[in-house]
Formats: sequence, structure tokens, C-alpha cells
Amino acid sequence: MSKYDEFYEKIKKKYYDSLDEESHFGILDSVTIKFIIVLLLIPLVVLIVRLVASEKLFLEVLSLGMIIFIFTFVSLIMYIFLRRDTSGRESDDYLKFRNKYVDTVGNDLLDYYFKNVQPSTFDIEEGYKSAGFYLKGTNDFVIHDQWSLVNDKEKTKLANLSVGKITQDEDGSNTYNNLFNGTYVEVDMDILFDFKICVCLNHELYSRMDSLEKLEMDFSLFEKYFNVYTNDKVSTMQLMNSEFLQDLTDLFKTSPCKFDLVIDGNKLYIRLYISDNLFNVSKIEPISKDNVIHDMKCLETIKEVIRLVHHYYDTNFLEIG
Repeated sequence: MSKYDEFYEKIKKKYYDSLDEESHFGILDSVTIKFIIVLLLIPLVVLIVRLVASEKLFLEVLSLGMIIFIFTFVSLIMYIFLRRDTSGRESDDYLKFRNKYVDTVGNDLLDYYFKNVQPSTFDIEEGYKSAGFYLKGTNDFVIHDQWSLVNDKEKTKLANLSVGKITQDEDGSNTYNNLFNGTYVEVDMDILFDFKICVCLNHELYSRMDSLEKLEMDFSLFEKYFNVYTNDKVSTMQLMNSEFLQDLTDLFKTSPCKFDLVIDGNKLYIRLYISDNLFNVSKIEPISKDNVIHDMKCLETIKEVIRLVHHYYDTNFLEIG
């Protein structure tokens, strides 16, 4: 059994029943939902068989019972996947369920990879700006969850964010442009760089580019995914040698999410691009194995980026110096 399967079975045993009781499916639990879906699939299969065997028109084959079953099936699917209030926000029972999921499964996931995990109220927006991620015109900065934790004695801050720009159209309606959705990480490292590096996705904008110069890395596969900007080309090349570039490229290719990073002084900033943030809940079952494994691999991406920065600092600066 893999570590992913083992961890999933552990938290399933620990939390499944209590989460199922308070799931966001209203009065229906996940087992009932699955049973109804299977039950409703039976007449659909019968319908398809009849259509294949019959030369009559579709409407002639459909009986009133079939129409009722199809209508109920479609309604149920819409209820599960589109359960929102009239303003387009998630319903209150969904948010309540997600908060409990984060407090249980989410915290256990963080505890598995980090130490001293605690809820936090740090000024995440200020750090996001300092990194250079805050683009001009940003006016919608939503923090969904945030924690402080410890990684090898270093303080780490982690938050799920939605960052965007809201503009008003001529007709008075608002248009939302999403700039970032995912997980933001800020690490107070026990090492110090006297230069700044931005390793950003090659299609992303960076707000501090005017103070940094683009550095050609002469590594085509790495530059397929990233652009590098810095205020010290010599030191950056010393840190980001071919081995570092290869390791970052390999990590990017195997990670379930895209990421970028900024190194500035003793700060390491990381962004994981995750459409539904870490610890997203399933709309079919209280604890989704796929979601749990996805989150574990995202947290491993964070840990590996931190490890690589330390490793190549030690290798390319301390050992040489």
C-alpha cells in the first residue's frame, strides 16, 4: 500500500462518518446519492437498448415513466453540482461543510508534512505585494484559509487565495478578471540571499519586472515553463546551475499544479496554481481519495521547492565559499 493509500484510509476511518452526517448534500448522504444515481441509470440503459433495437422515432419510444426518470436524474445532478444561492456564491451548508473538512482533513494533511500547524491571521496581502505578485489594478483579494506552520525550524505561512480585478462596464455591471487562484506560501528561511530572483511562469506577468532584468538560462526545457528575472545575474547563475534547473523542471512536470517562486533576502515566496485551492471538497462524497492524493502531492511540491533552494544554496555558495 502506498503512503497515499495509507493516509487516505487513515483519515477516512477517522472522519468519514462525522463528515457524512454534516455534508453539503442537504438531507441526503453520499451513500443515498450514489444509490439514487445508480437506480436512475437503469432506465436510461433500458432506454438506450430500446432505441438501438427500435426503428421508431425517439419521441415514440419515450414513455411518460422514462421522461420522469430522466427529469429526476438531471435535476439531481444539477442539485449536486450547481448547489449555489441566487448570488452565485456557494450555499451556506456547503461552506459550513467545507470549513469542517478543512479543520479535520485539511489540518491532518498539513500535520503530515509540517509541524506546529495553527490557524493564522498574518497580513498575507502585504507579503503578496512584497513578493511582486500584486499586479496593478488588483482590487479583489480574498483569503479563504490561512495557517502558520514550521518546516525544519523555519516559519512558514500558507494561505488559499483568490486574487482578481473587478471593473465596471458601461451598463453598470461588473466584470471579474481572475489573476490568481490557488495557494500562497511565504517562508522565513534561515539562509540569506543578497539578491532577488523571480522564477515565474512564462505566460504570467510580474509587477516588479521594471526593477529586475530577464536572464536567459540557456536551458530550453526549463524556459519552456519559466522565465527568470533578477537584479544580480552572476549570483543567480551561480545558484541556478544546470542541475537546479533540471530539478525544477522535473518537479514542474510531475507536480499536479503549476507553480512559481520568488527569492528575496531571507524570504521564499511560492504560488501554487490550483483552481479550487487546497482541500477542495468533493460534491459526491465527504472524503474524495483523488482530492486527498492531489493535496498531498501539492504539499510535497511546496516541500520540494523549499528543499531545492536550501540544497543549491549550500552546494553552490557555502561549499564553494
